[in-house]
Amino acid sequence: LANSMASEYIRFQGQQESGMTKANREFLHQKAAELRARLEESERQLAEYRKSENLIESGEAKNVDSARMLQFNSAITEAQQRLIKARNDLQTIRATQQAGRDLMEVRVIAENPDVAMNRKDLETKMAERRELEPLCGRRHPFMMGLARAIEELKISLDRSTSAIITMTEAEVKNLESQITDYQTQVDSARGMAVEQSSKHVKQNLLLDQVAADRKTYQTIVESLNKADVAGDFTGTGALSLSDTASVPMKPVKPNKPMAAVVSMFVFGIMVLGVPLG
Repeated sequence: LANSMASEYIRFQGQQESGMTKANREFLHQKAAELRARLEESERQLAEYRKSENLIESGEAKNVDSARMLQFNSAITEAQQRLIKARNDLQTIRATQQAGRDLMEVRVIAENPDVAMNRKDLETKMAERRELEPLCGRRHPFMMGLARAIEELKISLDRSTSAIITMTEAEVKNLESQITDYQTQVDSARGMAVEQSSKHVKQNLLLDQVAADRKTYQTIVESLNKADVAGDFTGTGALSLSDTASVPMKPVKPNKPMAAVVSMFVFGIMVLGVPLG
């Protein structure tokens, strides 16, 4: 009786699983084909839109735009710092010239390698002339050679100083132009980011449609696969009892010593416990 009840239950469940979808299996196969075609169409539309608009994944585009903005802003900050220094140097040079002081007081000029070398050579020649002046006259050939060398070094020093001033002025103009160009690039990148955002909205809508179609198609396919597996199990008898019930070969004999102990214990409780209670 136990084995027959269990077997009947297995058969009933198998028929329910397979029979529930067998009547509608043809409809489900047709629906699955329609959903597959819809999914392929959605994926095709998404691919064509990405290709026509030259789009990439939303996350990747966001990272690219952020990287460009960060790069331009960093370049602008660096250029502004250099511009502040160049303007300060140029302002110091102008103030020193207007005050009539020596331009060697300006740090950017004094620390220039060419200026420092010319200045050192000039000081050396002038020191030699001072040492020889008590011994030789101005018209002495050696003194005249020192005078020519000193004049040439002064001219070279003036040229080096003028070159530094010109270079500082050019640096200020170049940095101002560079910052303007960087700002234009930032504005352009920002505009492109806004334009790309509107395109990514439509791309996200197409992505959502593809995801919905894929989920619906997968649900139908999973239902069909489940019905096919249940039908195969029922048809081949793969579902069966793992442990079947069996009738005892001989009657069970009671354990007499245990029965005697239990009866004495019960008898004692009845004879002593009940009246005492």
